[in-house]
Amino acid sequence: MVGETWYSGPGAGQMPTASAVVADLIDTITGRTRLTFPRLEIWRNPAPYALQPREKSASRFYLRFSVLDRPHVLADIADILGRNSISIASVIQHEAPEGAGGESGEKRTVPLVIMTHRTAAGNVLAAERALARLPSITPPHVRMPVAD
Repeated sequence: MVGETWYSGPGAGQMPTASAVVADLIDTITGRTRLTFPRLEIWRNPAPYALQPREKSASRFYLRFSVLDRPHVLADIADILGRNSISIASVIQHEAPEGAGGESGEKRTVPLVIMTHRTAAGNVLAAERALARLPSITPPHVRMPVAD
């Protein structure tokens, strides 16, 4: 903003700096800012920036689900992700402890963590709608974009 400057004398110290700041404030308060700072161009009407729709923004995504511990659950989830153009980078699923809920008739759930490759947020939102209909996923789930 300042451009080229040249200093001579005792230098910018306590009093010179305070004087410059106060002078700028006085120029602003009295309406002389346009005369004092003509090159800042803060009064021109800039061209509006086109914002990209959220659905088109792309990143990797961290997805965490609580899923029933039974066969074909991962295949169902991978199928939905694939149909929405979402490629899986990595998957982590720990097994449920032995005897945890199985004998009493309770359905055992385990955490399933998926890291995706880069994809559009709209793809993930569409996949989430389909994943919400899967009876093997128990709410809530986590979706976080990952900045690389």
